[in-house]
Amino acid sequence: MPRGRYNSSLAFVVFPLVCLFLVGLGLHAIWHSTVTLPRTYDRLAASGVPATAILEQCAPGLGGGHGVACRLTLDTRGSTRTWVYPENSRQFEDLPTDAAIPMLVDPRHAGNAYTVTDVRARTNAGFGFVAGFGVFFVGLGAAGLGLFGWLARLGRRRRRFNPDPAEF
Repeated sequence: MPRGRYNSSLAFVVFPLVCLFLVGLGLHAIWHSTVTLPRTYDRLAASGVPATAILEQCAPGLGGGHGVACRLTLDTRGSTRTWVYPENSRQFEDLPTDAAIPMLVDPRHAGNAYTVTDVRARTNAGFGFVAGFGVFFVGLGAAGLGLFGWLARLGRRRRRFNPDPAEF
């Protein structure tokens, strides 16, 4: 198989997969911020078990991101959980290491734990930055898929009107 043919075949597979990934990422962000997170906050506000987490560390790049993130440790039901808190890290800016953080824990799913501040403020829930981020990636992926379809149709049309003489 000629080298140029292989590269275009690989691009023919990889490009739409990247576009589909972007659409999936965007849909996940939209679903999380408009459905999952509001439901979690509602459940925690109604029946969350109060708990206290300990602020372990706040540092740039913690958890793999570029901004400042914070690591919390929470003891619930005899087990200890340490994780990089996924939402609003600014609420921890002025707190010292080992500060007590009031949390609400879902009694049915101990893995769902958010700060009281985030539950009350409904941080990142609804149509805000995270949902906008999702809409952007859905649009980008859909535009890429549209471009891919247009280019594939154009290529088929060119082959139909300009056949390759080597094929005869």
